[in-house]
Amino acid sequence: MQEVWIVDVNDERIEVYRSPEAGEYTERRFAGRSDRLICPDFPDVVLTVDDIPG
Repeated sequence: MQEVWIVDVNDERIEVYRSPEAGEYTERRFAGRSDRLICPDFPDVVLTVDDIPG
């Protein structure tokens, strides 16, 4: 998978893992409330962590 999002309901954040190389993701980001997320495969779709139910 080129990108994985993990929704952490308890900490109200989303962990984003991208750019896999040699079995590991080389890019990691943590997004909190009101942070914006854009999936490179769907650049027209912009979400905030507040948009994700949980």
